[in-house]
Amino acid sequence: MTKLMHYCLPVLFLLSNTCNADAIVIVKVEYAPATMAKGKYAKQGYIDRITEEVQNNLPQYRFLEDFVPTKRLLEMAKSGKAYCFNALVNTPERKNFLNFTNPYGWVLPMGIVIRADDKDRFLPYLNKDEHINIEDLLKNKEIQFGISSGRTMGQMIDSHIKPIAAAGDKRVLEIYNDQATETLFKMLSYKRFHFTIASVSEMVYHHAPVGEFLFYQVEGNHKLMPVGFSCTKNKATEKVFSDLARTVDTERTHKIFQAGYERWLPATMIKPYRKQLSELQKN
Repeated sequence: MTKLMHYCLPVLFLLSNTCNADAIVIVKVEYAPATMAKGKYAKQGYIDRITEEVQNNLPQYRFLEDFVPTKRLLEMAKSGKAYCFNALVNTPERKNFLNFTNPYGWVLPMGIVIRADDKDRFLPYLNKDEHINIEDLLKNKEIQFGISSGRTMGQMIDSHIKPIAAAGDKRVLEIYNDQATETLFKMLSYKRFHFTIASVSEMVYHHAPVGEFLFYQVEGNHKLMPVGFSCTKNKATEKVFSDLARTVDTERTHKIFQAGYERWLPATMIKPYRKQLSELQKN
């Protein structure tokens, strides 16, 4: 909500009572354009905006900030200690150790990013909706791709991509650093491989001025994904989780998220996004 889209984004860490019972440290991973700590768009990410809204609506807490690597964030989520997170994707596995609020917004799932001048290579794998059939695509042993190691790309994409990567297939190039997404886009531009897996907002952020990439949704994986807050199942997080759940589930919060998210969508995808969002909110 995937960088929101494995969505290892900002996390809230509840400090112990011995320090300050009302202090919450917002520990973030730099994951543009969802969270951005520095540069031209500092604090303007679509998750940054929701974090700010939460802060304004929960004056009983004192908010501080810190940043951690992606791997550390996941360790914190599984630790059982008093942590809350504002963008971890709700999965069956994570429900074992996290409580999830209702969504504060919805995002397009991750998809396939290619070079625009390589479009003809991918035409045989597009359906009538211009979604890529990933199963057929991966049958082509000549097509190479790059991924961020350990990143959750969504259950459907993971089920096709991760077994290939785990088998050590030479078609796959895995990037292990915390700037993996930026690195992958650069390598795609340099023609080191044919496609990567990313969110459309990441593509816009990293290469909007150039327009050299195209984003395709994956067939069977086009539905919007909910993004919300979560907390570890710990007594110390019960109160803040309750407050977060109350704060995020409002029309105002949903609209703030939508406006922030749409800022990082291609113009051609805003109308389809809004259509899906309207249909989802009716149900």
